[in-house]
Amino acid sequence: MNREILFRGKRVDNGEWIEGNYLAIYTSGLPFSLIMAKNYDEEEKRITNHAAVIPSTLGQYTGLTDRNGVKIFEGDKCVVTRVGALAYGVITFCQGCFVFKENGTGNLLHLCDVEINGYKIRVQGNIHDNPELLKGEEK
Repeated sequence: MNREILFRGKRVDNGEWIEGNYLAIYTSGLPFSLIMAKNYDEEEKRITNHAAVIPSTLGQYTGLTDRNGVKIFEGDKCVVTRVGALAYGVITFCQGCFVFKENGTGNLLHLCDVEINGYKIRVQGNIHDNPELLKGEEK
C-alpha cells in the first residue's frame, strides 16, 4: 500500500497550521518538533520553508479524504453517517491503524472499513481548534 506520508501541526510563532514532513530534534534532552514543508531549494541544497510546531498539535495524514475532498488527519473531529446511523468522534491511531473513535461509546471504526461498508465521513474540525465538537454537537 502506498500512501502519502504527511504531517500537520500548529506553528509555534503564529498558531497557523502547516503541513509537511516531520522532524523531531532533541536538544539538551528535550524534544523540539519541526515540520518541514516540501519546498526544497535545489540550488542551495536546503529546505526553504520550515517551522517549529506545538508538539501536542502534531497529527499524521491518514491517506484518506472525506466526502468533500478534505484530507483526514489524526485529531480531526468527524461525523460518520450511514443509512439509519449517525456518529460523532475523533480520528486517532489505535491498534496499528487509523480509526474513528465514537464519542461517548468509544466504539472504533477502522478507516479502511468506512467506504467498504457504505459509511460517509465528513471532517467537522479538529480537537485543537474546535474542542466544543467533542460533545457531539453539530457546528
